[in-house]
Amino acid sequence: MLPRFVSFLLPTLHAHGGPIHVPGRPRCTSPCEVVHGMCPFSSYPRSSPRWQKVGSSFDHFVAVGDVASTAFHHRTRQRTRKILAWMATMWKGTVHALRRGLNRTMSTRASSKVSLDAIRALRATSGAPMAEVKAALQSSDGDMERAMEELRKRGVAASRKKADRNAAEGAVAVHVDAGRRHAALVEINTETDFAARTDTMQDLARKAARAAAASAAGSLDVANTSTWARAGDIRALQDAFAEAKASLRENLQWRRAHKLQANPPRSTIGSYVHNEIGRDVGSKAALVVLEASDDVHVSKDVEEMASWADRVAMHVVAMRPRHVDVAHVPDVEVHQEESILAAQLQDASKPPAVVEKIVQGRMRKFYEEHCLLQQRYVLDDRFTVQEALSTAMGVDRPGLAVVSFVRYDAGEGLPRTSLPHAHEVASTSG
Repeated sequence: MLPRFVSFLLPTLHAHGGPIHVPGRPRCTSPCEVVHGMCPFSSYPRSSPRWQKVGSSFDHFVAVGDVASTAFHHRTRQRTRKILAWMATMWKGTVHALRRGLNRTMSTRASSKVSLDAIRALRATSGAPMAEVKAALQSSDGDMERAMEELRKRGVAASRKKADRNAAEGAVAVHVDAGRRHAALVEINTETDFAARTDTMQDLARKAARAAAASAAGSLDVANTSTWARAGDIRALQDAFAEAKASLRENLQWRRAHKLQANPPRSTIGSYVHNEIGRDVGSKAALVVLEASDDVHVSKDVEEMASWADRVAMHVVAMRPRHVDVAHVPDVEVHQEESILAAQLQDASKPPAVVEKIVQGRMRKFYEEHCLLQQRYVLDDRFTVQEALSTAMGVDRPGLAVVSFVRYDAGEGLPRTSLPHAHEVASTSG
């Protein structure tokens, strides 16, 4: 079938303007001058050699859109011939352009072999940039698992380049099991506060806290998770950190972790998270283990003891104690503080006995500032923490005792660069 565009042009090719012959329609009877001795639109049967010769040239014209002057053998006006030549050139260029574009599109689709749904799914899972997700899918021939593994490898490679960049921001996370028997506190550092507040970072911190809570009690060596984490948690933590690094594109450092353990109902664990940016994740947090001096059998007593543990944890976050009480202060720290105080009084021209009394008075002040039980209770400063806990379970009953506590402040003690982040990145990249 002839294209509609060509069918429309054919009547104008006759000088007399009469009808022409199209196969399957009445033949053309106009007196045409035929270059090859016949008109391709005449009534010669298709089986004749002359028709096949000229008809083949017409078929070529229809296929490629080439309206050359030799394809039509009709005398036309000069103006009409010029118009047709221009239209033929435009038609041919359009057809070729469409073919080139179609070939390029088909070639691109064939080489990528990646659907948009796969890119969206992998991006939602990994959080990596769109370009890296597409490249990973292309290199893995659309396999989601291989693509995820490729993204993890790229994240690890990129993190090695970022290892020297300052990571003084971050977040801390706590995990306390339902029975308040096991709890853990972890800190993970990032380069920016923005990254620390992302859902990716929060999920990572919670996973790390859960893994730490399943380990043995005490301070954990986060650099060697195989020494304390369960076999199933080791791979999960490695994958979680690799995915977070690939998604956040920052230097992530797992700085520290600590596990506490209680023995309910005699003891319990309390927690508090300050400046909470997500469930159990914030900028500061503390865990406290409280123990009753007598047996606790009533559920009301268990709830009251748990409430006191949470309140003491809030006090720990606010007042920053270093030790539980005076007895827990190491002798090295005591001697160091006493020597500093004595050196400050060397030029005071006072007798040694007076200097000793002044030093002991200042040491009491030191204990009140840095020992939890000697501090003023932040929720009621009329009492010390020890006095508040002595009547926590009732005036006629023994009080509660602090067994241990741990407090983390994200980025505490880490050097913070004074350079803007962009300058730091430029300097580390050379």
